[in-house]
Formats: sequence, C-alpha cells, structure tokens
Amino acid sequence: MKKSINFLMLFILCFWGTSCTSQNQMISKIKDENCGQLDRHMIDYYRDTLLVDYVSRTHPELKQYITFQEDLIQLKTLFCTDTSVQIEDIISEQKINIEVGKSLINLNDHKLTYVEITENDPKFIETVDGNPAYGLFSSELEVQAINKINIQIGNKQIGIPAEAYSNLFFPNFCNTFKSIRPLSVFKSEDEQLFFIYLYGANGLNEETSELRDVRSFLAKLVFHIEKGYIGRIVLRNTELNAYQWDCPQFKGI
Repeated sequence: MKKSINFLMLFILCFWGTSCTSQNQMISKIKDENCGQLDRHMIDYYRDTLLVDYVSRTHPELKQYITFQEDLIQLKTLFCTDTSVQIEDIISEQKINIEVGKSLINLNDHKLTYVEITENDPKFIETVDGNPAYGLFSSELEVQAINKINIQIGNKQIGIPAEAYSNLFFPNFCNTFKSIRPLSVFKSEDEQLFFIYLYGANGLNEETSELRDVRSFLAKLVFHIEKGYIGRIVLRNTELNAYQWDCPQFKGI
C-alpha cells in the first residue's frame, strides 16, 4: 500500500509539471529501498531471514568468523593481472605477502561425477576429485583454476591445503561487476585473523548485463596468523541470489 501511494504521488507531481528527472531519481530511490527487502517466497524456501543466519546454519563450525567486510581492514593489493594477484601489507606488526595464481587445466585429467536434471538437459559436473565443483555451467572441461596460494608472514610460511581452493573454478582476480569484486584480503581489527575473498566469474565479459548470467560463487578462506588455515565458506550464486546479492546493500560475509 505504501509503495502504491508513493507512485501515485509521483504521477500527480509529474502530471502538474514537476521534472521527470526528479521523478526518475525518486523511483530509483524507492527501488533501492525495496532492493534490501528479501523476497517472502525465498525466505520461506530457506527458512532464514538473513544471509548471515543462513551461513551460520550451513557452516556452524565457522559461525564466529562471519563478518561484514565493512567491519574489517583491507590489505593493500600490490598488483593484479589476469593470472596473478599479489597482496602486501602489515599485520600484527609483521609484513604479510600473499600471492595467488591461476591457469588453464583440463578436467579430463581428474575424476568427475555428473548430475542430470532431466533427459533433455545437459549433464552437469557435480564433483571434481570427490569435491563439489563451483563456478561451472555444465560439463565444460577446459577451465581456469587456482594453481597456487603462497602466504608468508614475517619469516613464516603459512600452509594451505589444495582442497581449500582447487574446486573454485574461473576465479575472478581483477574485475568488478555488480557484487562480483576483485580478489581481496582483509584482516580483523585485532589483527589475529585474515580472510581471502574470492568470487567466480565464469561467463563474465564485456556484454554481460545481468549478474544471473554469470556462474559465480563467493568464497571466504579463513586464517589465523599463528594457527594458519582454519576453513572456508563457499556459497553458490543460486544461494546468493536468494539474498539479492546484486543489490547495492549486499554486505557479504
């Protein structure tokens, strides 16, 4: 009812000569406000009212590490290319250096399992080497994959198992498109934790206009400066879409 009244007021103003530019700005504002309201059907489907609540349920062992990026401190990106990213900054009074690289691989060299929705639909790759596959459209075999994540704090090398990133295909390194962001690293205020954020970008090109046209994901890799790798949170774009991650208000995890 409130939204109907707002649009009726806009119609009356425009009818009596009020600038339609002003009208468009007000409509845009209304749309932005509504963008932050979750779809009731989706809330019923996931039985959650917030993305944070949903992630807390699906990743209970990492619940304490769910933090909005606006509450963290971003580390400096030294350089970023299509195949390599380097982060360099200070954490807990020590120099931290992180290098992430990617390359093309052929999934024929890996053990694959498939899922078929219907007989008329193409088969989708469900797992690669026993792990869920993220960032794939269907049965594509030539894919981009992360080939290294090297982390050094002071003189200490921080290890990370390949399973933490090997199934995150077509990772985005440098591009920005709506809620898809460049690879980034954030540290906690007490500088005891740091997080690597990765987004999928399969299908993203100059002609892409909608976020739903990209087979994406959001991955958060969690580290402690002393204990090392703790775990990861990975959400598919189908999960993120339910929480309107293409809205300006999307805060992530």
